[in-house]
Amino acid sequence: MSITFSCPDAPRHYRVCRECMVGLPVDDIDGWIERQPFDVQQQWGCDECGFMAGISESEAPECNFANGNADDVMRMIGLPVDCCGTITVSQIPAVARGIMRAKNISSMRFSYTSDPHEEIGAAGCHVLHFGTTDASILRRLNQLDALLAYAAKHHQDIVWG
Repeated sequence: MSITFSCPDAPRHYRVCRECMVGLPVDDIDGWIERQPFDVQQQWGCDECGFMAGISESEAPECNFANGNADDVMRMIGLPVDCCGTITVSQIPAVARGIMRAKNISSMRFSYTSDPHEEIGAAGCHVLHFGTTDASILRRLNQLDALLAYAAKHHQDIVWG
């Protein structure tokens, strides 16, 4: 399972699915193509784009973290740990300060790091934990920071779920 942080009101653009580019002019393949939403009845395409012949992508950055990683980030920056929630425009400065603190104070991140290890489950199965490095925590904080910067610049709320 995972949790995605995003700006739901950010403009979206449609791009040609690289798996479904049959019949498209060569000039259209490498660039963004502004399109209206595709007709649901149009049933050509592939699994990548859901048979819609194009992919809708947000202008805003998005962050998708495994549940445990998202919980850790939320704890670090002072957000309530929940499976869904909202950061309103007025809350962005406080959350940005939490991210800045976590990025600059390594001792805040240290308790969230772990070494790789293996467990033997109750049924005898092996469970591998690949660990969490400080660099991976910083990468998540930077991703969330980029999303906050976009949301602040465009006066948009951020949701997670």
